[in-house]
Amino acid sequence: NDFAAKAVLQALPSIRDAFYLIQNDDPESMPSAKLQAVLTKLATNVGKDESVPSCLRDHLLALARHYEGSHDEAEDLYLKALKEYDQIAGATLLSAVCQADLGELKFSMADFDDAAFRFRLAAAKAQSAGPPALEFDIYAKCREVDSLRRTA
Repeated sequence: NDFAAKAVLQALPSIRDAFYLIQNDDPESMPSAKLQAVLTKLATNVGKDESVPSCLRDHLLALARHYEGSHDEAEDLYLKALKEYDQIAGATLLSAVCQADLGELKFSMADFDDAAFRFRLAAAKAQSAGPPALEFDIYAKCREVDSLRRTA
């Protein structure tokens, strides 16, 4: 997948640091100064880097806004990134990840029906792109079930 590979490689220095801290730690328990530094680096380095495709910039800025608690802005950025990903051949896997991130936002907002829908779409998109990574497939399906469980 040339588009995905090139896009991620262009943003990799900032993504690596930010995602390691954000995805492996609970933001609630992270020291606020550390989290703010990660978000600032992400927003500054990736958000203004014109060599990074706009869909990836929007996606990463959505993550930053999500973890800052700016849920409306994050949702708008996720939706914008999804529209852009869907117009690009070879961006299906990145679109699947973005869909799952939007599912996480909806889950954190207690919109469990939409969260389940987003996780289901993420799994379907990943599968349509070819054999998905087993971990992503399990993650998306488990988060969908967890969301559905909370709607009952």
